[in-house]
Amino acid sequence: MSVMGAHVLVVDDEAPIREALSALLEDEGFLVSTVGSGEEAVAWLQRHAADCVLLDIWLPGIDGVETLARIRELDPDLPVIMMSGHATIDAAVEATRKGAFDFLEKPLSSDRLLVQLRNAIEQRRLRLDKQARAGNAELSWVGTSEASQALARALAAAARSDGGVLFVGERGSGKRYAARVVHAHSRRREGPWVEVFVPEDEAEAERVLFGDRKSEERGALARAHQGAIWIEGVARLAPRLQEKLACAVRARRVEGFGGLRTLPCDVRVFAGRLPDDPPPAPPVRALLATTIEVPPLRDRREDIPALAAFFADEIARELGCAPVSFTEEAMRALIEYAWPGNVRELRNVVEHCTLLYPGETLSAEKLPISPTQGVPFAEGLQFREARARFERAFLLYHLERAGWNISRAAREAGIERSQLHRKMQQLGITPPKERA
Repeated sequence: MSVMGAHVLVVDDEAPIREALSALLEDEGFLVSTVGSGEEAVAWLQRHAADCVLLDIWLPGIDGVETLARIRELDPDLPVIMMSGHATIDAAVEATRKGAFDFLEKPLSSDRLLVQLRNAIEQRRLRLDKQARAGNAELSWVGTSEASQALARALAAAARSDGGVLFVGERGSGKRYAARVVHAHSRRREGPWVEVFVPEDEAEAERVLFGDRKSEERGALARAHQGAIWIEGVARLAPRLQEKLACAVRARRVEGFGGLRTLPCDVRVFAGRLPDDPPPAPPVRALLATTIEVPPLRDRREDIPALAAFFADEIARELGCAPVSFTEEAMRALIEYAWPGNVRELRNVVEHCTLLYPGETLSAEKLPISPTQGVPFAEGLQFREARARFERAFLLYHLERAGWNISRAAREAGIERSQLHRKMQQLGITPPKERA
């Protein structure tokens, strides 16, 4: 089995052992990082990702068993192989009980170490692949409008190829989700999915994509090997980095930033672009063989009931509660709302409703949206009425958030308590306990 590029963290307080293990593992194709204490190991894993940890049981400060427990808190699936030259049966039993993959005695047998290391990494990959397949099997584009049907056909066609795809659409329209749907139904669906949001700083962008010797961290391209990478804002990359990206993808190998050694990167590239953004430079544009436009939510309003139900079920599963539903009046308000934040805003609204009213059927007045955003569907609306509608929606939002605690709602809304009382009377807002 191939372990090329797998990242191993070696934790041992003896520098000669760290150096010897690093040399052995790098010769076998692993990427290796080393630290000398349990505290350093935990701090390193809070900032970086590893595929396996080799952990000495006798360490200064917190010992190996306690370090193992803390690693399991950070990542329960990360395999840890314990090592010791003075091991007792009790120590081995305790380490195994706390989740160690194996326990090896020093002096280490190179053959056994390599076999167990490969087994640990392979089992982790199989678990992650199984989770990815389970998640991917459920991914599909939601909506039956004419615009959504056309988009679904384009996504299905893209899934049958292996070329890069550029998704163009407004913020929150679902570009990244559309790319995930393509990946989920492509031949690479069992490979990793890595997301990158291009930093403004050129040096930081280079580190994120290509890795960094100083931090001993693989870049996003290497981590996406045999899978796909999503790059949000690819056109913001400096021309030099766009050229470097294109060269790495074509060569299927990436040379890290700052001298990090060359690693494989057989990846499929997905990228997102806003309609007003400039197109990518020619080298990257050549990688993106297909362009798919993702329509804004206002152009597919027929999909809103299905999307609201989809998000309600998804969020309820995440929170462990019953999903919300909406009255006919509330659904009409959702459909008529302008949705400047597109699908992302709709999901945020449903999440807000679920947090406040789990399992309830919501009326329109409980929706945290401003009617003034629906002005195009309210011809003849006068300024005074529009302002009143906005104020009512704004105050209801804060009152519901505060559980109808007037003092807290006033504080969050930035007004005096007495002013909130007056506004509630003017706008006809009645607390639930006073309603008939």
